[in-house]
Amino acid sequence: MTKIAYQFGGQGAIVDPIPSKLKRIVTSATFLLGAFMLTQLIVQLYIYTFTTLLGYETQFGYHWVVAKPFAWDMWGNVRVVMIYAMPPIICLVLAYITQFVFINYSSVATRSKLFFLWMQTCLINLLLTQLFILPVGSKGGLTGFYQTFSIVATWFRVEGVYFLPATILAAVLAVLWGIFIAPQLQTFSFSARLIQTKSGKDAMSRQVFVFPLLLASPFIILFSNQYSFFVHVISVALMGLIYVGVIIRHRTDASVVMCSKEDFLNALNWKEIVAVIALWTVIIVFFNR
Repeated sequence: MTKIAYQFGGQGAIVDPIPSKLKRIVTSATFLLGAFMLTQLIVQLYIYTFTTLLGYETQFGYHWVVAKPFAWDMWGNVRVVMIYAMPPIICLVLAYITQFVFINYSSVATRSKLFFLWMQTCLINLLLTQLFILPVGSKGGLTGFYQTFSIVATWFRVEGVYFLPATILAAVLAVLWGIFIAPQLQTFSFSARLIQTKSGKDAMSRQVFVFPLLLASPFIILFSNQYSFFVHVISVALMGLIYVGVIIRHRTDASVVMCSKEDFLNALNWKEIVAVIALWTVIIVFFNR
């Protein structure tokens, strides 16, 4: 990283041309983009694998997996449930595993732990998104909303209006998830004094969560297509609700967590950035369907 040297009062000093706050935001946003992409791929790969093994003519895509034929008699209750109801449930299970294997394995905050925190949040968020769109996705619904739970509801001929509580539940659970992860966000602070106050906690969560979300959201939306656009918009909006939960936790919980005391996010790892760019490029070139 190029730095600019200057003289002040006879003392040499080094000035980093990229502000430390910006580097923390870019680092966290990079992890978010990678985690969001991998979460989407997990769901589509699951559907692709099962439909292929069951003998359907399957086309894999980042936004949608097409399994033919569409004829009603070529499917069945068990197949529909196993293929389309299970992916969000699997995301929930993976989020649980991530918590105990990759996040709770050590009390020391690291760059990799932040990535897994984003991965866990994206896994939970995918489940919440599928619950949120369930009422309007049934029987085709709006463009792109006919997936996972909505497909199952349509198969069993259940009217979407009966699933309106699922939308409310998804919003409530998003806030609760924010309440749950708020202390974990503070472990990435480089200053114990900073997170002893509500304003300090807010400042840290903005650098680790809010601003990275704002930076990553345009890329998530830009790399959507006609099918996935509205679903990804809702996914981003639900992450905004997660931050509402974070703020609530900051206003109701005065406890202080053990922070890293090391500003390890204040560095741009170009290998991480290039890896995410490369993966997004592969998706756009080969799987953007």
